[in-house]
Amino acid sequence: KPGSKTWADACAMTQVIADRCDDQVIPTPHQRLPHYPLPEGFDDSNVYLKKLVKDGAVNRYGYDLETKARIPLTTEVKERLKTELDIIADMGFPDYFLIMWDVINWCRTDAPIEFDNPDAPRKKPILVGPGRGSAAGSAVSYCLGIVGIDPLYNNLLFERFLEPGRAGMPD
Repeated sequence: KPGSKTWADACAMTQVIADRCDDQVIPTPHQRLPHYPLPEGFDDSNVYLKKLVKDGAVNRYGYDLETKARIPLTTEVKERLKTELDIIADMGFPDYFLIMWDVINWCRTDAPIEFDNPDAPRKKPILVGPGRGSAAGSAVSYCLGIVGIDPLYNNLLFERFLEPGRAGMPD
């Protein structure tokens, strides 16, 4: 109880322990992001991300809505994706996007419950919404299928999601 000798001794001992601690007990904070395991034929996560985004862009933007015919990607789509991919690469986030793509993709499939057993029972797809918050402003996320909202059609800003100079991780 406050005012007792035991309480005073505990407070004094706290200072003794603090004085014995090294100044660097807590490591300097920095981003800790695992590297995405790349498939055979790829040795750079940025190259693999660009390939997935290009494939996704063809699926999302490369057809005429009325005729369902394949069409070339517009300059607007190409420039937006290039800008976003450049920022993602410059900020060191290709692995982050690959990890998010993999998680969302896995949730939406009926993959086996046991990864190493093809005869394992299949899981039901995990419901994943169309995307939330500023992540919907990323055309890269849209092309990867992470979000289901077209940022170009809806005039959403990528900079609300990830801006050069931002200290933290994307949403």
